Amino acid sequence: MLILQADSSRYLNEITFVPKIIFLTIGALAVLYYSLSERLWAVKAGEDAPMGAKWVAALVLASWTIVIMGGRLLPYL
Repeated sequence: MLILQADSSRYLNEITFVPKIIFLTIGALAVLYYSLSERLWAVKAGEDAPMGAKWVAALVLASWTIVIMGGRLLPYL
């Protein structure tokens, strides 16, 4: 946040900044889904997780990967 406030015009005009913030929001919402879902906390050891949870897990991995890549590419593009 401090870096954004220090040079906001530079970062807000970057190509990777907006997708990074979008995928950061998606990743945060997916983490909230996992934290607040009672159905996922009821899964016992050895049981298979619901298919929706697996799709959300894939979405979380993809979104956080894009967030990290966007952050790493921010100074170079």
